[in-house]
Amino acid sequence: MSGLRECGTLTVVFGAQLGWARVDATWSYEALPLMYDELAPLAKSLRHRRSRQKRAAPLRAALAEAAMTRKERQLRSSSEEPGPRLNELAELRERLQAELRDLTDAASLADTTAQALAQTGRALDCTAGWSVADILGGGSIISMIKNNELDEALDLASEANQHVSALRQRLTRMPLSSTADRLYADVITRFADISLDNILIDLSVHHQITAARDHIDSLLVHVCDIHAKLTDQVTAAQAELRTAEAERRTLLRLVG
Repeated sequence: MSGLRECGTLTVVFGAQLGWARVDATWSYEALPLMYDELAPLAKSLRHRRSRQKRAAPLRAALAEAAMTRKERQLRSSSEEPGPRLNELAELRERLQAELRDLTDAASLADTTAQALAQTGRALDCTAGWSVADILGGGSIISMIKNNELDEALDLASEANQHVSALRQRLTRMPLSSTADRLYADVITRFADISLDNILIDLSVHHQITAARDHIDSLLVHVCDIHAKLTDQVTAAQAELRTAEAERRTLLRLVG
């Protein structure tokens, strides 16, 4: 009997606790709209302040940089330190910025050249397939398709020629000038006369397609190697420029 009374007591206590929990939950749910009405204007004000600060950040940075530049100009006119060191850093930064422009342009040109060569290679792969079909006796329709593919490959090769030539000229003015000698402007210029349709002509054209494809593969590997070297040089120049800029800012902060 006492056990039943204990169970009854536990049930009443648990029910009472559950009832309070329900009351609290109901009160919190009803209070949410009031809390939102109070906090919404504050949240809106904070968003507006953040937006205004974000818009003003570039202006503050520009004003700070202008003030630092005026201070640097005054210090560089002095023969006392840090004037001479600031002059050295200014020359170094100017040289690095010019190098970076050249390296970045050359790397972009190398990337464009690699894409043009890869596209020409894919066109030649397709052409080679039709050439094999023509050799095996594909007939007039296969020959016509092959000839159309050859024309497209030649157009792409002509574009690739221009990119390779431009890259070679750019590299001759840079430390990578020795690698430019390995870039041949002649990707492919022509194929054998395809107006005649016989097995000997077909074999000759297929041989030229295969040779052109091998040559493009070699060029592509070399251009990709050039692009990798240029990218490494860009990274190194950027790091050196950041170091020079950091030293410049440190010197300007140390001087009151």
